[in-house]
Amino acid sequence: MPALVVHGDRDSYVSYEIAARAAKERPGTALHTIEGSDHGFDSREREDEAIKMTVDWLSGA
Repeated sequence: MPALVVHGDRDSYVSYEIAARAAKERPGTALHTIEGSDHGFDSREREDEAIKMTVDWLSGA
């Protein structure tokens, strides 16, 4: 089953390296990095990016 990981590269709770490795090792998994973001997508701009990437991925865009 396809999966999408949307993750901040400055996450202080869940290591970005762990998330990236998990996405790489799981077939059919895409990784989208939110540059400069901590856990929870720490600004409205980063939240909007995460939402847009998720909607685009779900709709096949």
